[in-house]
Amino acid sequence: MSSAQVIADSSTRVIAIANQKGGVGKTTTTVNLGAALAEMGQRVLLIDLDPQANASTGLGINPRSIEKNMYDVLLADTPLEDTIEPAPDVEGLFLAPSSLDLAGAEIELVPGFNRERRLIDALSPIVDDYDFVFIDCPPSLGLLTINALVAATEVLVPIQCEYYALEGVGQLVRNVELVRKSLNPSLEISTIVLVMYDARTKLAGQVVDEVRAHFGEIVCKIVIPRVVRLSEAPSYGQPITVFDPENRGAQAYRDLANEVLGNELDLDESPAQAPLQPGIGLASSPVVEPDDTAQDSRVEETVSELEVSEEEDEALERDDVDAGSGSFDEDDISDGEAQSNEDVLGGVKSDLEALVATTETAEQRETAEQEETAEQEETADEVLDLREREERDDEDRVTTEAEDTELGAVPSMPSPNPVIDLIQPHDKQGDRS
Repeated sequence: MSSAQVIADSSTRVIAIANQKGGVGKTTTTVNLGAALAEMGQRVLLIDLDPQANASTGLGINPRSIEKNMYDVLLADTPLEDTIEPAPDVEGLFLAPSSLDLAGAEIELVPGFNRERRLIDALSPIVDDYDFVFIDCPPSLGLLTINALVAATEVLVPIQCEYYALEGVGQLVRNVELVRKSLNPSLEISTIVLVMYDARTKLAGQVVDEVRAHFGEIVCKIVIPRVVRLSEAPSYGQPITVFDPENRGAQAYRDLANEVLGNELDLDESPAQAPLQPGIGLASSPVVEPDDTAQDSRVEETVSELEVSEEEDEALERDDVDAGSGSFDEDDISDGEAQSNEDVLGGVKSDLEALVATTETAEQRETAEQEETAEQEETADEVLDLREREERDDEDRVTTEAEDTELGAVPSMPSPNPVIDLIQPHDKQGDRS
């Protein structure tokens, strides 16, 4: 019996989780849906075919510490059962880990014989040991994804509730159809899961409506909300059902597991689905009108409380005035109010006088600073004028000396003794005579 026939006849559901677009929740869905099913008593095997090995690390298994992995299964004919590891925190959940070496498997498989059936041949001997086999596909349509589609009987497509996620779905549907016609006649897209649903945006509701209108019954009623804890759980090496069991994301994947099993769902009682209302996008969500009667009643109650409070304050005032005398004297109150007003005015007057004095002091200080600055500027101008005059005198002297040199005159050198300058000409005349 061929490997394809073995898997087709088996009661085990072999599901490839595929979408050629990256970051749409394939690995998150693989890990958390598998963990939720395992909690319900199912034996689940996860096959990590993504070279990034996120499904492996998301379950707390370090691919570098594993001797055998899916690379050895596809290219070295290693038996699949030799690579399987139990998930540390979830009983009944098992993993066939990935490796970074799978990034080169796409090229190494090209010249290989029977290259698109390597995975199905490895899976068929052990397929009956499990209730579910989930194959986490890489974000591409290469030979690794083709191997997953050939080995599977169903395809689960996670679709992010955003516009770009819709663009790659059409191409995936065409490729699944090509594989079904050529390599795997039993293959079908059985499930579409809407993930990363953000109820605050209209776009998410529109995507939900469009997908349901186009694909119909294969779209799950359960919608996976965008929850921060779903992103945090892989960093601890745990599925969300272990990391935060009471979280809305954990409950959503439990509800999805029930839907995959075919169990009846009560969406009204599900805490994960109550604010989402799958099947109704925000564009078509009913508008809840405010209850005017209840609002008017609350306003009346508030007004009544304020009136009672005002009456109590007036009563306390009268008690303070009548303290010790038991009587109510308007003149005393007037005199007291007048004295209080005089005290207040006196305080205000003092404050104003202090403010005026401070202002005058500040103005005097500012005037003195301005005068000092003006004097400094005037002194600086005088120094600059003196320097300019000295520079002009030096330039004139240099110019005169240069002219004398051109005319052949010997510049006279000043004598240290002025008397010699007076008698020297007469001596020269006497010599000539």
